[in-house]
Amino acid sequence: MQNNLLMKIMAGLVITFIPISCAQKTTNTTISTSTHIPPTITSTPYLERDTIYFWWYENFKSQLWEITQEGDTMILYELPSPQTIDEAVDTGVLTKNGAETLRKLATTDPNVQKSEEGEIKIQSLSGSLQISHDRLRLAWYENVSYCSWFSDISYCVGETIIKIFNVETKKVEFSHVIPIEQEVFFTPIWSPDSKKLAYHTRQETKNIIHVLDINSAQIMNFEGSGEFTWTPDSNQIVFSDTNGLYIFNLDKQENKHILDGNWRIFDLTMSLDGNVVVFTGIKDFDDPTTPYTADFIHPSCQFIYTYNLKTSVLHPVINENKRDWILNLQWLPDGKHIIYTQEEPYTAPPNQVFIRNPITGEIILIENIPLDVDNDWKISKDGKKLLFVGWKYGETVSFIIYDINKKEWRKVPVPTIIQTIMNENLQEGEYIQHYRLWSATW
Repeated sequence: MQNNLLMKIMAGLVITFIPISCAQKTTNTTISTSTHIPPTITSTPYLERDTIYFWWYENFKSQLWEITQEGDTMILYELPSPQTIDEAVDTGVLTKNGAETLRKLATTDPNVQKSEEGEIKIQSLSGSLQISHDRLRLAWYENVSYCSWFSDISYCVGETIIKIFNVETKKVEFSHVIPIEQEVFFTPIWSPDSKKLAYHTRQETKNIIHVLDINSAQIMNFEGSGEFTWTPDSNQIVFSDTNGLYIFNLDKQENKHILDGNWRIFDLTMSLDGNVVVFTGIKDFDDPTTPYTADFIHPSCQFIYTYNLKTSVLHPVINENKRDWILNLQWLPDGKHIIYTQEEPYTAPPNQVFIRNPITGEIILIENIPLDVDNDWKISKDGKKLLFVGWKYGETVSFIIYDINKKEWRKVPVPTIIQTIMNENLQEGEYIQHYRLWSATW
């Protein structure tokens, strides 16, 4: 199995830029984003925000940090960086079964090369943080791989482990090894009642959605692919594939096809009343009768749709001839509006925050974003604030918070020890490979 390790490090934060063409049949009024004026950012006291959790990555060593409301900092968990198979097993980073499988792959696969010392190197990396809705648990992937490096490209074979961490006891309370022949896709998603965690894998041509019950530690599996989201009762999962949308009932073990058509669906999110699915996607993307080009199949060309599960009505929220990426689409806790970020092609950070009424399409808010933030932002539990990781080569790294009601951007400093390391060692080009603060949540 091939895994691009650098893409796993970025975990959804890296975007591959390719030439694009966004042709379509109809257009609505286009909102211009060509003029981008970065907003003013001010400092903020620690007491004005929630507890923040984040990963700190330093020279292939990953640490889970906590910053409390009072500004206290603590390392909650550390993933060691072993260099050999035996070290990985001894430190608990790699299972014995995984070690045996990796040894076989490493000795038989010509693409996996040994290091100069004659030992096969192991990289230990951790995936994007996801916090449960009750704010009691964190979930992430850990990837342990043999890697051989060719310039900036890596070839890796490895084992993935799902970890669940209790923020009250400060301990890992669940660890599940995903079979090495299964490739993990997308970020794990907590159920609304915080009692289940769903994730997606693929083995050869078979796509599986797995549902972990936190209390029983049992895992339910069913065939499903693409993006997926929970219904509010935590008993059903809506997922996508190229034939449209499906809904799977966990209790009845029933799968129902709810939206037909030839689709490429990206972000997918369910309304709080369980009646409406909102998603970004492209319909009839490979239909020769439509004016779409081959490179139309790209996230930069997404449109936003709603689908009503009760009336079976599909409604376009945005269907504009635009060349912007729509990212991180989700419902606000008020249950009435959707929020997402949008960026122009060939620019790394997102440009603007949008809040819309998904039924009428009315824009409630458009806010310019500072040019130096990652696009993996998180919304606070009350839905009033957004959390970004601010970064820029050779400059101070910090958390950036946007207050939706006040329309204010504020900066929260990172722990002093991390800032010192960044200031002393960070040079352009080293940010991702050697030092990185990422995947913050609250």
